[in-house]
Amino acid sequence: MRLLKSLFILFLFLVSLCSSGAAQNVDSVEISGKVRWRDTGIMGYPTELKVISKTKQVYLSPIDSTGKYHFRLPVGSYTLTPSKHFHWIGEEYIRINDSVSKISIDLPSGKKFIAPVLELDTIALVNLLPEVGVAHYFIKKHATLVDDFIKKQMTFFDIPGASLAIIKNGKVIYSQIYGVSNAQSGMPVTEKTLFEAGSITKSVFAFVVMRLVERNILKLDQPLYELLPFERVSHDERYRIITARHVLCHQSGLPNWGQLDSTGHFNLLFTPGTKFGYSGEGYEYLKRVIEHITGKKISQILNEELLTPLNLKGFYFKGNEHIKKYGAHGHIDLKPSNIRFIEKPMMAFSLFTEAKSFSNFMLALRNKKGLKSATYDEMLSIQSTRNDGVDWGLGFELEKTPLGLSYGHSGSTSSGFICNFTFFPQLDVGYVFLTNSNMGDVLSIPLLTQFLITGKTATK
Repeated sequence: MRLLKSLFILFLFLVSLCSSGAAQNVDSVEISGKVRWRDTGIMGYPTELKVISKTKQVYLSPIDSTGKYHFRLPVGSYTLTPSKHFHWIGEEYIRINDSVSKISIDLPSGKKFIAPVLELDTIALVNLLPEVGVAHYFIKKHATLVDDFIKKQMTFFDIPGASLAIIKNGKVIYSQIYGVSNAQSGMPVTEKTLFEAGSITKSVFAFVVMRLVERNILKLDQPLYELLPFERVSHDERYRIITARHVLCHQSGLPNWGQLDSTGHFNLLFTPGTKFGYSGEGYEYLKRVIEHITGKKISQILNEELLTPLNLKGFYFKGNEHIKKYGAHGHIDLKPSNIRFIEKPMMAFSLFTEAKSFSNFMLALRNKKGLKSATYDEMLSIQSTRNDGVDWGLGFELEKTPLGLSYGHSGSTSSGFICNFTFFPQLDVGYVFLTNSNMGDVLSIPLLTQFLITGKTATK
C-alpha cells in the first residue's frame, strides 16, 4: 500500500513538471537579432549581450563572430545592450557608448521574434593632454585641473576608485583620492583605503635585497643554489647559474609562475643571464634564500630593512584586520572582487598601501636614503633589456625619454587592481597612482605620465 502511495505521488510530480515545462514553452519566445557598428570600419563584435527585464532580471546571451544572437526569453519587455563597455581589437579597445547602444523590445506571445538591429556607437577618448606636464608648474589652483582630468578618464575607462600622490623637489605637492572602493556598494575611497600594489612590491623588495648586499649578507653574483637549492627546477643543471642579480633584473630563466608537472617539477624557459623573462617565481625563490641565510622570516626582515630605517607607515604585506577593514575591492570589468587575504608576504606582489604612504618610499629613493649612493647607481642602472626596448635595473623598470631616464614599476593583480609609480630624476618629479580596476593601465601609466610630466610635446 505504501509503495502504491509513493508511486502515485511520483506520478503527480511528473505531471506537474510536464505542465510547468509546457507552460514555460508557451510563455517563452524565440528571439534572434544582430548587432552592427555605426562606424563600419570597426572589426569584430562584442561577444555577449545583456538583456534586462522590467523587473531588473538579467539574462546573458552570446553574440557570434558575425554579430548575430539567438536565444529564448519569457514574454515581456526588455532592454538589450552589450554586457561589457569595451570592445577589444587585439591589444586595443574601443569604448562603447552605453547611453545609445541599446534597444527596447516587447515580446508578444508567439514562436519567433526578430529584434531590430542593435547599432553600436562609441565614445572617443577626450584628448586633454597639455603641451607641458602639469606637475612642472603645479600650484594649488591647478588641483582642479588634475582632478578634472583624472575623473574624466576614470569615467571613460570604468575605473571605480583611485589614489594619487605627486612628488616634486623632494616633497609631496599634491595627493588626492577618487571614487569608490566598491562599485556595487558605493563605499567611497578614503585616505585610509588600501589598494593592492601588485608587482610594485618587487621594487620595494629590491631595496631590501640591496641593503643585505651592502652588508655582504648576500652577494649579487653568487649562485643562489649554493645558499638554498630550488628542488622544483633542480633537474635542470642550468638553474645552478641563477644569481640574485638575475632575479632582480628578470634574467633568471624561471617562468613568471611555474606549472608543476606530474613529478612536481617545472622547467626553465632559457639559460639564466642570456635574456629577459619576467618572473615572480624568481622573486619568491630569492625571498626564501634570504630567509634561509638570515634565519629570519621575511616579515622581520621587511621591518628591519625597510619599514624602520625609512620610517614607512601604511605598508602591509599580508592579510590582517586593517586590510579587512580598509581594503578596496578590485574590479574586473566593473564587477567587484573579494578583498584578498594573503596569508604570508609574497615579494612578487602582496603589498597593500595607499598613494600618500607609498610616496614616502619614493621620496626615500629620491633622497638616496638607506643605501649608499653607489648602490643606488647600480640598482638604477640598466641590467637587462626587454624585447620592446624597455630596460630594467635591479627591481626597477627604466625608460629613456626625451626628458631623461625615468624609473619605476607598474603592478596588476588577478583581483582587478592596476597601479604605477614613476620618477624622473633629472626633472625631480614623479607620481604614484593606484586604481582598483583591471582597466586602469592606460590611465595609470601613459596618460597620467603625459598629463603630469612629459606633456604632448615630449611624446611626439
